[in-house]
Amino acid sequence: MKILHTIPFFSDEYGGSVEITKHQIEELIKRGIEVSVLTSKTPNQNIKNENTNNPSKHILFLNSIFSLGMYYFTPTIIPYLRKLDFQILHGHLYRNFQTDSSILYAKFKKIPIILSPHGAIPYVNRTLIKRFYDRITLHSILNAVDVFLAETNFEKESLIQFGISPPKIKYIPNGIDTSFFRRCDDSVGSIKLKYNITESKIITYVGRLDRIKGLFFLLKVFKELMHEFQDFKLLLVGEDFGIKENLQKFANKLNLQKKVLFLGFQPKNTLKIIYNASDIVVLPSRYESAGLSILESAACEKPVIGSNTGGIQEYIIDNWNGFLVDYGAIKIWKEKILYLLKNEDIAREFGKNGRRLVENKFNWTRIGKLLETLYFKLINN
Repeated sequence: MKILHTIPFFSDEYGGSVEITKHQIEELIKRGIEVSVLTSKTPNQNIKNENTNNPSKHILFLNSIFSLGMYYFTPTIIPYLRKLDFQILHGHLYRNFQTDSSILYAKFKKIPIILSPHGAIPYVNRTLIKRFYDRITLHSILNAVDVFLAETNFEKESLIQFGISPPKIKYIPNGIDTSFFRRCDDSVGSIKLKYNITESKIITYVGRLDRIKGLFFLLKVFKELMHEFQDFKLLLVGEDFGIKENLQKFANKLNLQKKVLFLGFQPKNTLKIIYNASDIVVLPSRYESAGLSILESAACEKPVIGSNTGGIQEYIIDNWNGFLVDYGAIKIWKEKILYLLKNEDIAREFGKNGRRLVENKFNWTRIGKLLETLYFKLINN
């Protein structure tokens, strides 16, 4: 079986969608499926096309003519689409040249099409440009897709609200590499030494620095926490998507500059150590289709606190592996953080429960099997 994956970028700093796609590909290769990837070479990448030692894996990084934000215009993808032999197109994200042009090509060639939007389709946070793009592409592109993969039941409902026919939507959750993300007790000292952290407690956010992630609200929560507890450091880990400077100014305004560390994007090996050094992991998003950091930190046996919205509700069982709190409820967020900081036994119990949840429901072996079954079904039909 030969599968083509298309995605606008394939570099880890672009977040969870890339991480998920990479794991899907590796799991498919383990099952003897031949996978090719067409993507764009982004500005910070200095790499050549990757024809790996594994004959079942081919990654082609294509040069773009220009980019508009995160939209990379890569017409060189067309000749490769004609050249490659594939039985299914599996596109990732939406409103990108790579996946959208590939969908049109596959439709013309009558090749089955799967689209994993990774939360990119729904109406939330749509700019005027996105609305215009949707208007001109909705029928030609989205109607050509045979199966939409929803990572959470929340995303499934969002796709239905967007106008996607329910029979075309298949729920297959994200997975976590539980052999990699796991408890590692010797991490605390190394992180504290590396970043000169003298405080006893570490609370961590992992994700892009984006307004939709609720980070200005999170700083307000920690301003309130300071009235009752000061022995903490807040780590903000992730690539800047245009708000870091304002976020730093806001931290200064709240007199939190000595309590907040901006660590930027961190590779997976370092990220695992940061999770393990943390006492609590938080995700205060205004909107979140999934929230991969919740699963990664849970796999490392850390208690989690997240906004009671979107896919986060499917990763956190309230008062079992963490807490779900409404976005904007500053006092309750402060109380839940303080509760876990002061009740270490309960925090440890939450962490162990989270690990069990990930192992049972979000392991890649199970998810790889679901994908393989879906591929075979599409080809046979």
